Amino acid sequence: MNEVSYYEGKSRDLPRKMYRVLIEDIAAAGGDIHLRNQVIKAFIDRVRSNHGSADYLGLKLCLPDSVKASLSADERSEIDAVFSALRSRRARRLFPIFPVCTDEVSIRQEFLESVFDGTNVPLFGQDTRVLTMGSCFAVNISKYLSSVGYNNISGFRRAEEINSVTSNLLMLEVAALSEKEQIKFFSENLSFFNESKNLKEFIRMELKQIRSLKKNISSAEVVVITLGNTIDGYLPQPISAVTRNLTIPNLVPRFLKAFQSENIKHQVKALSILKERGGTLRTGRLSEVLRAINALIDAVFKLNDKAKIVITVSPVPINNTMGLENPNGLGPVEIDCQMKSTLRACLGEILEGRRNENLHYFPSFEIVRWIGAYLSRSAFGNEDAATGHVSDEILNSVYRLFLTRHALNPTAH
Repeated sequence: MNEVSYYEGKSRDLPRKMYRVLIEDIAAAGGDIHLRNQVIKAFIDRVRSNHGSADYLGLKLCLPDSVKASLSADERSEIDAVFSALRSRRARRLFPIFPVCTDEVSIRQEFLESVFDGTNVPLFGQDTRVLTMGSCFAVNISKYLSSVGYNNISGFRRAEEINSVTSNLLMLEVAALSEKEQIKFFSENLSFFNESKNLKEFIRMELKQIRSLKKNISSAEVVVITLGNTIDGYLPQPISAVTRNLTIPNLVPRFLKAFQSENIKHQVKALSILKERGGTLRTGRLSEVLRAINALIDAVFKLNDKAKIVITVSPVPINNTMGLENPNGLGPVEIDCQMKSTLRACLGEILEGRRNENLHYFPSFEIVRWIGAYLSRSAFGNEDAATGHVSDEILNSVYRLFLTRHALNPTAH
C-alpha cells in the first residue's frame, strides 16, 4: 500500500508554523545568549506586527507546551506577557474563528477560554445545594467540587449504558407520581421482567431510590444533568396503566435499581425478555429525543421550579450495541457518534427556544471529544487503559472551567 504525503513542502513562513520555526531557531542558537535573545525578539516583533492580519486571526496566542520546553523561565515569561496582552486586546472579536494551529490546542484554561463562551454565569457558592445526575462523568463533577471545598454537593449516578435521556425522563415522571401509583408501577414492571421472586424487597428498594431522588431534586438549588445516550427499550403496549399519561408510556424502565447491572449476562437476559414480549431496543429518533429532553427539563422544573439547571452531554462512549435494532449494520463507534450528535443537535435547538429560562449548557463533550482529538496524549484511559474513562488531566481541566464559569467566587480555589 502506498503512503501519500499530503502536506509536504509547506512554507516555514506560514503563521500556524511559527512555533515550530521558533523551536528550530532556538535549537540553532544553542547556548549563545545573544542569538537566543535575537530569536525571541524577532518572534515577538513578528507576532505584534501581524497578529491582527488575516493570516494570523486563527491563532489564539496560547504558548504551546512544546515551545515552553525550549525556553528559559525568563523567556517564557516574556512571551506569555506579550501574548496575554494581545489576547486581552482581541477580547471576544476573534472568538468565532476555529483555532487553526494544532500546536496551540491544549486543555489549559487560557486556551479553553479562548475557544468556548467565556461569559461567566455564577450559579453556586460554598454552601449552595448542588445535585449532579447522570453517568460517572456527572458524579465526578460532584467529586471535584467537594475536593475544592464545596459543602452541599451530591451525585445521582446512572450506569453509562442506562443513562439514556428517555429512561431518565421516565424516572423523573415516576418520581412525581403518588406513592400508590409508584408501587403499582414497580410491581407490574418487575413482574413483567421476571423479578417477582423478591418483589417486596425490590419495591422497597425502588421506593427508597425514587424518594431520595425526588427529595434531592426538590431541595437542590442547582441541578447538573449529563445526557448520555438515546438507547432504550420500547414495547407494543405500556406495561403499567399508571404510565398512560406520561410522555413515553410504552418505555421499558431501565432506570429501575433491579436492572442496574453492568454484567453483560444480566443485560442479555433482560434483552431476551424484552424481545420475547414483542419489544425492541433501539436508538431514539431525532423528534423523540427532542421531545424527551424538553420533557426531562419540564420534569425537573415540576419537582423544583426554583432550580437552576446545567445540561451537558457526557463524552463517555456506550460500551456495546448488543441486541440493538440496527438495519444499517452500524458498529458501536458509528452508533455512538450518531447518538451524541443527536443529543447535541437537539440540545442546541432547545437552548435556543428556552433561552429565557434558568437553563444553561456546559461544553464538556466538546472539550473531551473535539479538543481531546488534538492532544498528544489520549483523552481517555491514560490511567487505566479504559476507553470509557476520561483521563484525569482532562477531567480536572474540564471541572476547573466549570468552576470558573459557574462558581460565585472561583478565584478562591
